Amino acid sequence: MRKILFAVLFMLPASLAAQNVSVRVMPPNRAQFLQFQRFDVRVEFTAPEGATLGDVRVTLDGRDITSTGTTTTTAANAKAWTFRSMYLGIPGDRSIAGAASTTGGTPVTGSAVSKIYVRTWRTSRNTAGTTTVSAIERAIGLKAPALADESSEIANNLHLGAISAPFHRNKADFDAPQARAKNVILFIGDGMGVAHRTAGRVLSKGYTQGKANGTMAMDRLPFNGLLMTSSMDSLITDSAPGAHNYSTGNKTNNGMEGVFPDNTAVEDDNPRIENLPEWITRNFGMVTGVVSDAFITDATPAAMIAHSQNRGNGTLIASQYIDHVDQTNLKVLLGGGSYHFIPKSQAGSRRTDERNVINDFKSAGFDFVETRAALNGYAAAPDKKLLGLFNLDNMNVAFDKLKLGDPTIVSSFPDQPYLREMTRTAIDVLKQYPNGFFLMVEGAHIDKQAHAMDAERSIYDVIQLDHAVDVALEFALQTNSDNDPDNDTLVIVSADHECAGVALPGVGNPTFKGLSARDYVKAYNYAAPRNDPSVLNFTDYVDANGDGYPDNPDAPRKLIINFGANSDRYEDWMANAKPKSPSTQVNNIAVANPGDPDRNTVGAALITGVISNGEKGSEAQTSAVHTLSDIPISAYGPGASQFSRISDNTEAFFYIVNSIIGQYPVPTQY
Repeated sequence: MRKILFAVLFMLPASLAAQNVSVRVMPPNRAQFLQFQRFDVRVEFTAPEGATLGDVRVTLDGRDITSTGTTTTTAANAKAWTFRSMYLGIPGDRSIAGAASTTGGTPVTGSAVSKIYVRTWRTSRNTAGTTTVSAIERAIGLKAPALADESSEIANNLHLGAISAPFHRNKADFDAPQARAKNVILFIGDGMGVAHRTAGRVLSKGYTQGKANGTMAMDRLPFNGLLMTSSMDSLITDSAPGAHNYSTGNKTNNGMEGVFPDNTAVEDDNPRIENLPEWITRNFGMVTGVVSDAFITDATPAAMIAHSQNRGNGTLIASQYIDHVDQTNLKVLLGGGSYHFIPKSQAGSRRTDERNVINDFKSAGFDFVETRAALNGYAAAPDKKLLGLFNLDNMNVAFDKLKLGDPTIVSSFPDQPYLREMTRTAIDVLKQYPNGFFLMVEGAHIDKQAHAMDAERSIYDVIQLDHAVDVALEFALQTNSDNDPDNDTLVIVSADHECAGVALPGVGNPTFKGLSARDYVKAYNYAAPRNDPSVLNFTDYVDANGDGYPDNPDAPRKLIINFGANSDRYEDWMANAKPKSPSTQVNNIAVANPGDPDRNTVGAALITGVISNGEKGSEAQTSAVHTLSDIPISAYGPGASQFSRISDNTEAFFYIVNSIIGQYPVPTQY
């Protein structure tokens, strides 16, 4: 009988399965929130074409909440139910479900459930020792468990995060107040994987007889781990959800930030998640700063303080920065990209309207600077707020600001600051605020130049970011070692993903320089006389001026930096005088750029790519791409030990929150 039933089910046409009402619930399965962290709920119902949807029903933990939200009819066969700014107080497993059926004819039904998890935090419990419930929980008759009943919550913290959730030996470890971070400084080296960091150390410090001659600032952070980086809809993330995890503790689709996906084309109506700046403003009165050397509405900075399903909508994002300034408590915003802040009619603008966002910031009390000299001369003081825009587009990279390539590249904006200067000024402004701060600093070009497979411009910007880390670490060492136990600082260095599959296969062999790009790459030094100490296979960069960067990027024995997640390109391993496009499309197929000057360089080689090139109709990729590789994360300060494990990237948000509230386990083995 079971075989007959299986055969009947197997032979049913696929069209019958499609006749059910489709139901999608956001937040998705396995989403996690802090107690009282706000998030929107959206349940979408879609019936087969030609059918008419009847009433819909939405439940929270099995109890009907349909009347508390708004139901809209988007088509005869489609409805959506929305609840804005939901928050839940009862910790543990929760469920949000939707169900609907059609009317007339033969009715069809559909349902879906999303199982989410609410994570407790110590200071959310009231003085009576119980968990406070939210308004909606109270309205539907849900009661909070007593504190004594919450011991299982500690173990439950493990089940959704699996290997990424923290280990607790007992409840005392979980609840014991630890030193808290008044300030949090998060560095995101966009696209910065392990190899990028290693290359930065080689170029900036060098090696002698197998040992590094020094360490970078990010090397000196004592607690280190790895983060997994996939987005909600792809193994390979882009920068928007890759950064969104730090600010929300949740996954989202590629191209989105601060929101979950929905089924509309409107770019600012998606279900939102309260981000870290909004949460710390509401709960602690902390302030926020955002610094990047990209255009400041780019994916990573926007993921900290904006909400949109389109990371590319710079007009919307710049407007949100000022319109939501009270919710995020934004006090410092420094970067490039003034084209999203000036009216459409002004030369160079990329806005779609005539709004002057710079003037709006000034009206909100922000000072405005647009040169390195003005930034370095800025006098921070209590209640000061600062907007700095130093380029119409992305800021130039360190390699070009140092004029190691064509000096005309920076001629349009000759006075741009370095990340260390932006970081120092941001800290000087933010530390004036008594309740502490959150500062995100992005080194954007580590990624952008890796996409372009421009080794020197990418790795020189690893060094530039490290100089900024050094500024923050100096500040943290001061706050964490003084006599004030309530002003400590947590410093974190990580990334949003790895870019380009960077590999370091060897050192340049001067014998073959300009003769053969392939033979130029020397790996093991096996052919050297065993007892001849003069034949060594290490780099020979020189930093005579002491600025931390190699004076000559093409030292005789330079580090070879290759890109494994690559499109076709020409390569001679020498630094590029100007930024270039390594690949282009010819007849809709991605090929190595015929106009690349490396093509005609003596000894250059064509390196074929491994990613789709459109030859058989796929997407034609004309640059290197992000990879799935786990990314390193390093930390120093209160709660830093939480990062010493392999975690999902969403856990970083909760580790940061734990540090701010002083609720994290003392370091344990298991």
